[in-house]
Amino acid sequence: MNVGCSVCAPGSPEENSESSDSIFWIRLGISLVLAGQSMVFGLAINIASPVYGSATYWTLHGALFASAMVVIALLGPRLGRESWAAFRAGKITVEALFLVTCAGALIGSLLASITGTGSVYYEVVAIVLSVYTVGKRAGTLSRNKVLQEINRYRETFESAREILEGGEVRVTRVEFLRPGARVRIDPGEAVPVDGIILEGTGYLEQSQLTGEPVPIIGRPGGPIHAGSWSVDGTFTVETRKPVGERQIDQILAWVEQARERPSRLQHWADNTIRWFFPLVLTISALTFTGWFLFGSGGWAAALFNAMAVLLVSCPCALGLATPIAIWKGLFRLSEKGLLCRHGEAFDAFARTHRIFFDKTGTLSSAHLVVRDFQTFEDSPTDPATLRNWVASAEKGQEHPIARALTGLVDEPSAEITDRHILPGKGISATVRENGRNYSLQIGTPGNQKSDAATPALPEKVILVQVDGHDAAEIRVEENLRNETEECLHGLRDRGINVDILSGDPNPRWKNISGISVQESLRPEEKRARVQESVELGEEPIFVGDGINDTPAMAAGAASVSIGEGASLPRGTSDAVLLGNDLTTLLRGIDLARRVHRGVETNVRFAVIYNIIGILLAAAGILHPIAAALLMLGSSATVSIRALLTAEFPTPK
Repeated sequence: MNVGCSVCAPGSPEENSESSDSIFWIRLGISLVLAGQSMVFGLAINIASPVYGSATYWTLHGALFASAMVVIALLGPRLGRESWAAFRAGKITVEALFLVTCAGALIGSLLASITGTGSVYYEVVAIVLSVYTVGKRAGTLSRNKVLQEINRYRETFESAREILEGGEVRVTRVEFLRPGARVRIDPGEAVPVDGIILEGTGYLEQSQLTGEPVPIIGRPGGPIHAGSWSVDGTFTVETRKPVGERQIDQILAWVEQARERPSRLQHWADNTIRWFFPLVLTISALTFTGWFLFGSGGWAAALFNAMAVLLVSCPCALGLATPIAIWKGLFRLSEKGLLCRHGEAFDAFARTHRIFFDKTGTLSSAHLVVRDFQTFEDSPTDPATLRNWVASAEKGQEHPIARALTGLVDEPSAEITDRHILPGKGISATVRENGRNYSLQIGTPGNQKSDAATPALPEKVILVQVDGHDAAEIRVEENLRNETEECLHGLRDRGINVDILSGDPNPRWKNISGISVQESLRPEEKRARVQESVELGEEPIFVGDGINDTPAMAAGAASVSIGEGASLPRGTSDAVLLGNDLTTLLRGIDLARRVHRGVETNVRFAVIYNIIGILLAAAGILHPIAAALLMLGSSATVSIRALLTAEFPTPK
């Protein structure tokens, strides 16, 4: 939904988006310019007003009133629509407070202009509408971004190559495939269906679904799921589940549903408005009644004082200083490499009592590393040369193990010819060295000649054969990020509980920094763990990198994705670690807590200010000039405090 552009002409999504963005910024820019000018002239009029009834008087007051009406025409329609919708639904929402504040400022100012008594606050209309519009726009952009990423990811698995009777292959959208339909998947292609492999053997990359760091081998009779990728094999798959029942459909549905739930901030705002709004209206009504029945100024004084109550009730700390503090804090975090998409994530960092981490690709690096390279006695060449052969043969392959083996030497330089992928097994190639050809095969060993004891920790063993003889054995494994232990210790020092959840059935580590790794968890099981924490009021944050993490990420108070992770979690998470440095979370939590304490202090100040102002306005003893200066001074005070709190604490 766009502010001021509720109906758009047909066109491409990109064209409509660009057009609505331009209209929004033009309208907001005009409104802010008018707000600034109204503030300057309004303050001047309140301090030294021209003679009532003079041409200068009516010109200035007429211009201020006209500027307020222009802003209402530009930014008011959305507030009006949503206020009316809430009224028809019998709900009291934050829109009611914004609407009443605008009405109080406009009616009170108009009355002061007509009677020549009291202060004018036309600029308040523009400021309040601008704050409301920017907040709503930010929420709309965040929701649209999530939906775009979900749709972009879903499009990857929307078509399949269906095998017809007679062997003909045609491209078909997956929603038209029935259970029993046969689909062909070639190397490097996405798997669009959940089904059973009928033919073909090869590696399947499904770390984003299961969390397993190493591709699994798909064989005839084995299951295969949409969201996986064929690394090196050609498969014929029989479809078992229609669209809507695939595992990937369930994951995306959880993400979409979670994005529709109200945030903690929204709950807090709604609960506050439910008592604050009726209280303000009641006091305003009592003020009018009291001054009309017992006052000396008649209906004009009664109406002015009642409008003054509505005007002075505007919570500056919530409407102005709180967004300033949060936006400044978000900017400071982005400088440190933690990009938060909205203030709700910032709020969650301050309140959280538990953080869940995915293991593979989050606490561990997304890339496998070579732990050991053991050359056998009957190897036809020395270890350094053999390393170069292996790295050269694997260079350019997309398999995670191939990428690890390519790093065995800085610059692979062996002459490789006649290279072939062995689906589900490895790779074979011919190496030319010193005028002679050698047959090289790299892959899963049939047997091992190593005398080394089998390690207790899970790892991947790769056998290198030269001319049919075992030449070397390579062990590759996951590797913890350098800052993992510092991050986990730092979180516990700050009183935050930590859980490590993994879809890996046989994780490299059973325990990290004294925290047990919960293994073999499906996406719905991770999500259930987070939901339990939510129900306990722990404001959990989930940090992950894979598609299988997105349901759990969407279920928590906030989510953080790793910058080098999959596109869907990066696009739908509340925050992204751009530099992949986990200790940035510690700095984010420290700053969020500091800002949160400052916001709470500002809110307490605003409540005291509002109560005093409402009582003075109701009593009719709040001088117009004093009211203007008090409102300006209080807004400046909380704004300056907000800016100061949104800075990282100075190291002692």
